[in-house]
Amino acid sequence: MLWEGNLVKAHLVLHREEKTPLHKGAVECVFLEDDMIVTAATDGYIKWWSLAEIDAAECDEILEVAIAPIKEITVKTEAGEYA
Repeated sequence: MLWEGNLVKAHLVLHREEKTPLHKGAVECVFLEDDMIVTAATDGYIKWWSLAEIDAAECDEILEVAIAPIKEITVKTEAGEYA
């Protein structure tokens, strides 16, 4: 959810029609790196997002707004499990 004050500005998703979440697991870490937001989740992915694209997200009659990561990596253990 993207908040603006006390109101929900938009619900950010990967695919608007399918309402695909940005991560398939709980987000464990969020931080700002230059002009990007970085998220890491229990799905094993670290993803970089454009801060400008997130800030510009505006919903219409549908609350979901699709965004795509700038880049992403998967972190796995030697056993092939997500770290």
